[in-house]
Amino acid sequence: MDIPRDDIIKARKLVDRLSTIKYVHYRELHPEIDETNYQTCTKVDFEAVDSPYENIRETWGRLKNHFKDQITTEFNSKSGSQYFTTKDGYVYRLSDHWGMVKTCLWTREGKGNMIASLKVYGPWEIGRAKISDFRVHRQPTDWNKDFVINPEWFEKIQSIITITNILEDLKNNPEFKNLSNDDKFLIGNNWGRFSRELKSLPEKVLV
Repeated sequence: MDIPRDDIIKARKLVDRLSTIKYVHYRELHPEIDETNYQTCTKVDFEAVDSPYENIRETWGRLKNHFKDQITTEFNSKSGSQYFTTKDGYVYRLSDHWGMVKTCLWTREGKGNMIASLKVYGPWEIGRAKISDFRVHRQPTDWNKDFVINPEWFEKIQSIITITNILEDLKNNPEFKNLSNDDKFLIGNNWGRFSRELKSLPEKVLV
């Protein structure tokens, strides 16, 4: 059985090196903040939008109706908060919690809970902030959700597909059982290592 030892060692060194750069902070890839990504790792202090109506939902509805021809995006979060952005570069937010919001630090008039794990829900309030005033926010202890797959890792790890398929064929070859323990380990261990890394790739890449 022909074992491509040099190729295996070369691939192993590549995988070990790339594992150190597999993830990168979202804002290292996307330093510019715009209406498509302001909800990820940002901080800003929202200006209060007062409600002239007893029912804050009525104020919100009338506000949206006022800007209906200028609204560029709308979003409703799982927590119930609602958002829309306008052509003049403002984000409007209706929410019952301010301060630490997932990966962001969004206060309202300087107020809000600063610890995500101790989120305090209060009255529903409306705030607005200019997208140009949003800044990058990195927490002292970054959450896993702050990180994404590094494009450099994604591009280079695809070169491991061929050698992984070769190792799988060797492992399934009837002659595999006659190899020395060292060769069995070389094939089996590296096949397992490479396969685990490749699980992060889309299925269509593995076809």
